[in-house]
Amino acid sequence: MDLFHVLVNIQQFSEHDSIYVERPWTLESEAQVLSSSEDAKIISIENKVFEYFLDISIVDELLAQCTNQNLCIRDTSQRIVEFAINTGQLK
Repeated sequence: MDLFHVLVNIQQFSEHDSIYVERPWTLESEAQVLSSSEDAKIISIENKVFEYFLDISIVDELLAQCTNQNLCIRDTSQRIVEFAINTGQLK
């Protein structure tokens, strides 16, 4: 599934899960949701490399912050991608 699908359906996942996404991080990038007990920054599934994106709990917080900004779901999702990219650069 792609990242946009994961973000639109975020309520289906546990707050204890994490999102892993193929680079480059775009809304169309392939994504996996895994138990955060994995605690890995990079995983490989079926010869594809996925990097840690964000925890579901962080996405929930970001979505709550965006609710009053009158954005469509695609723009809100893009802001989450930009947040993850900028957060990753700080590490």
